[in-house]
Amino acid sequence: MDLKLPKQNSTRIFQMLINVMPYIFWKDINGIYQGGNWNQAVNFGFSSPTDFIGKTIFEILEDQEAAQQINEVDNKVMSDKKSLRVEQKIKIYDVEKVLFSQKQPIFNSNGDVIGLLGFSMDITEFEDRKNLLLREKDKIIDSMLEQINSMTSRIDDLIVEIKSYGNIPEIERNNLLNKAISIQETAIKI
Repeated sequence: MDLKLPKQNSTRIFQMLINVMPYIFWKDINGIYQGGNWNQAVNFGFSSPTDFIGKTIFEILEDQEAAQQINEVDNKVMSDKKSLRVEQKIKIYDVEKVLFSQKQPIFNSNGDVIGLLGFSMDITEFEDRKNLLLREKDKIIDSMLEQINSMTSRIDDLIVEIKSYGNIPEIERNNLLNKAISIQETAIKI
């Protein structure tokens, strides 16, 4: 079976691959977008990747604070000449998103940084679910602590009551007291 494709089909398939991936973009050393895929264009509110070419993140995002954070990360990647993975919160058209990005510098043949290549994924839904689970976990822990505190308080009352029993033989009273203290110590350790 021969899977070789004519060069024009290979190029088309490569372009299709780029466009089905989450957000892909590249910028020059000045932070000006030089290209990207369709998903990146849609994420920015454009209808085509050519619509954001030539713009900076400051011209694209209304949320200038988020634009500044993105710009700082991009500049760090280019100045340090190292890839970086980062999670960033941004607001696009009044919708808060959490993006996970991997960015890396682009080098020319002399080894000089000439720009940045980035790949991002919208992980907002995953972050929302994670935060919901963390809140649920906190509620469960709080409920358990309440129950432990209640149990400890009742054990304290039981210890006082056992100590007041004068008509139970001392050995039995001490056995009950030791058991109650043991339960109390166990509850405190939890």
